[in-house]
Amino acid sequence: MNAAIAERLVSTADDDGNEVIDNSDRNSFLLKKGSHPEISIPSIPENWVPATQKVQKGEPDFDEVNNPSQWWNFTFRPEFAAGGGAYTKHTLPTAATPVPEVYGKGCRGKWEFHY
Repeated sequence: MNAAIAERLVSTADDDGNEVIDNSDRNSFLLKKGSHPEISIPSIPENWVPATQKVQKGEPDFDEVNNPSQWWNFTFRPEFAAGGGAYTKHTLPTAATPVPEVYGKGCRGKWEFHY
């Protein structure tokens, strides 16, 4: 991933860091004007393995979790009730939880969410 971002950065900025716009069909953007082409973006550690599923606490298979944005299981983690209790939901590090779909729509009160 770092190599792909560096490649796009090189192709969208000249040596002075000025944005270069071309007529290509690529969907790319300049991450930071004047930044170094070898920018470092955090990623999943190569030795990371998912935690064992806690079936006895009611944790569902990751493929069955409401995950409209298709987050990786490295980021979208199970949450359990206090004191080692039962599975409650999956959340992001920001504590955000996707709004579940009901009748094909993700709604909470008068708000409708589109993922």
